[in-house]
Amino acid sequence: MSNFSAVVRGDAETVAYTVYDGFMNSGLSCELAGSSDRTWGEVRVITLVFDKYMARVGNRASLTVTVSGAGGTVAVDAVGSGAGTGAFWSFSWGAEDDLVMTVQGVLRRAGYIT
Repeated sequence: MSNFSAVVRGDAETVAYTVYDGFMNSGLSCELAGSSDRTWGEVRVITLVFDKYMARVGNRASLTVTVSGAGGTVAVDAVGSGAGTGAFWSFSWGAEDDLVMTVQGVLRRAGYIT
């Protein structure tokens, strides 16, 4: 499992769309497996779940990105999982890291993080 968290300025919808668009156009040939969009008062929470077949490990990996924000402050949390092998321990070839690093790269190119 691999994860990444950042707090950025903006609105949750724009940041979530930036992540979605950047990830889908990253060349990783992923698909959006599911999403949710909730609002409570001023807080907006958008969850995106991506899925990718990883040939080098022979199974699927997933990336869950939660974007939550209010008042111009947005938290982005990305968790990659499912790309390990082994019945009794999980040996990872780094596929989860690749997925999470893609989110970092998207946010960096968009100017949200440095």
